[in-house]
Amino acid sequence: MSAVLSTEELAIGYPGRLVADRLSLDLHPGDVVALVGPNGTGKTTLLRTLAGLLAPLAGSIRLGGDPLAGLSAREKAQRLGVVLTERPQTGYLTGFELAAAGRYPHTGWQGRLADEDIAIIDEALALVGAAAFRDRAVASLSDGERQRVMVARALAQQPRLLLLDEVTSFLDVPRRVAFFALLGELAEQRGYAIVISTHELELALRCANRLWLYDGTKLLDGAPEDLILSGDFARIFAADGVRFDEDAGHFELRRPASRRVALEGDGVRAAWTRRALERGGYAIDAAAPVHVAVDGDGWSVGAERAATIAAMLEIVERL
Repeated sequence: MSAVLSTEELAIGYPGRLVADRLSLDLHPGDVVALVGPNGTGKTTLLRTLAGLLAPLAGSIRLGGDPLAGLSAREKAQRLGVVLTERPQTGYLTGFELAAAGRYPHTGWQGRLADEDIAIIDEALALVGAAAFRDRAVASLSDGERQRVMVARALAQQPRLLLLDEVTSFLDVPRRVAFFALLGELAEQRGYAIVISTHELELALRCANRLWLYDGTKLLDGAPEDLILSGDFARIFAADGVRFDEDAGHFELRRPASRRVALEGDGVRAAWTRRALERGGYAIDAAAPVHVAVDGDGWSVGAERAATIAAMLEIVERL
């Protein structure tokens, strides 16, 4: 399968400041790549370079086999959709008019939208949950609403490659999950290749089939599971007071355990009880003198009963 995007010995950065070099990357239809790394390491610089908005310091970028630098603006827009974090100057445009900008690379020299173009724009708005903003002024939208319209504009281009920079940052948690699911569907069903820079690390691990893991010196490319098993993921995101639990696949607070508690029970109630106890600074130890039992009706702490986790914690604190 031919690559949608490929780079060879790519060096990125600015005059006098090298951000990364020797990047030989490739993207194929169906790829959903999460670009992750600590703040300030150059993720946006990489995306801007791949989009042709920033000239590479060295090396080459090919889009669909053609040198990116040799493509006209119209040809780039037909193959590549980009959503960056900058707030666009939209004037008095409505949501539909802003999303419609994504169709103009596909129209004739007069720029007239055919019925087919209008249907594609409306579908793009609906896909990202922005159909309700179709006739509203973009200036009246919230940051999250405006960002959804910007993604609709990129989808309306029907590109082979989508480059998205922190587009979920203004969305609430359920909509972030839904958006990552949408990316997977677009990649699988339409053959898009997608790169999304994100701080939603746990979502990225669940939803992306590849990670570009960048630590400020080199970029590691691989399946999320491989980069976790290698220890690279935990190493790059190591921080005081926080650790990545490789067994559970999420980050946890590292608090020194001041006391020990024995915990009996299983299932989801027991799992959340364990989290609450560990958050409170308790180590789970079967030999501990304080015993917490989880059952279908509540919690037993020694001879006392609690109907909620909060009440259980209060009892534990007293013992």
